[in-house]
Amino acid sequence: MEGDLIFTAILFLVTGLPFLLAGYLIAVKKKLWLIAGFDENSATNPERYAAVFGGCAIACGVALGIAAYFFSANSLSALEFTASIVLASLVQIITATFCKIMYG
Repeated sequence: MEGDLIFTAILFLVTGLPFLLAGYLIAVKKKLWLIAGFDENSATNPERYAAVFGGCAIACGVALGIAAYFFSANSLSALEFTASIVLASLVQIITATFCKIMYG
């Protein structure tokens, strides 16, 4: 039981925590320099850009944390867990594209 908890914590630290940390820094602390290719001079609404992009990163981090828990509980296969990581990354790419189109 204790080994499963440690395994879940390691999976969360590797997958979910980076998304949560980046999302927090972008959405709350407005560290827009963390977004690759972001140009503050051409952005029409940098605050909204940060809120949408950072909020999505936080949501993806939470989803990956939940997926790590279910993977360690053997409710998800390795393929399903990998797919959740890929899906979270694709959601961030789509969100970045959306933000670039809508907010500059």
